[in-house]
Amino acid sequence: MASKKEYQRLYRLKNKEKLKEKNRLYRLNNKEKLKEKNRLYRLNNKEKLKEKRRLYRLANKEKLKEKTKEYKLKNKEKIKQKQKEYRQTEAGKKSGRICNWKRYGLKDHYEDNYETIYKMYSLQKNCSVCNKIFNDKNRMDLKCLDHCHNTGKLRRICCVNCNVNVVK
Repeated sequence: MASKKEYQRLYRLKNKEKLKEKNRLYRLNNKEKLKEKNRLYRLNNKEKLKEKRRLYRLANKEKLKEKTKEYKLKNKEKIKQKQKEYRQTEAGKKSGRICNWKRYGLKDHYEDNYETIYKMYSLQKNCSVCNKIFNDKNRMDLKCLDHCHNTGKLRRICCVNCNVNVVK
C-alpha cells in the first residue's frame, strides 16, 4: 500500500488540470484576502526577502543588466519624460543642486551636511553681498553657493555677479 504522500502526489498528477482550475477560481474569488496575506508576509519577513533579492541579484547580474538595457532601449521616450518631470519636482531640484555641488568640489568637506546647506540655500532670498533679490529670469541674478576652490570651504550665498566680481 502506498503512503499518504505518495497517494497525494499521484492524485495531483492525475488531476493536474482540475486542480489548476480550482486554484485559479480560488485566487479570483479571494483577491483581497490573498493581497492582505501577502502584505503581512512581506511585512513580517522584510530581512529574509531583502537577503533573497540580494542573492538573486548577485547570481543573475548579467541577466539583469541585459534586461535593464533592453528596457531602456524600448522605453527611451518614457524614461526621458519621467526624468524631465522629476527634475521639475522639489526633490528633483534638490537632487540636481546637491549633485552639482559635489561635482564642483564640495563633496570632500560636507558629506553629512548637504541637507543643512540646501535648506540654508533654499531659504536665502537676497544676495549676501549686494542684497539684490535673486531672480531666475536674469542670469546675473541667479543664486550661487560661493566657496573657496582651494579649501572647499563655503563663504556665502550670493548672486552670480557678486560671485564672479567680488574679491574673495
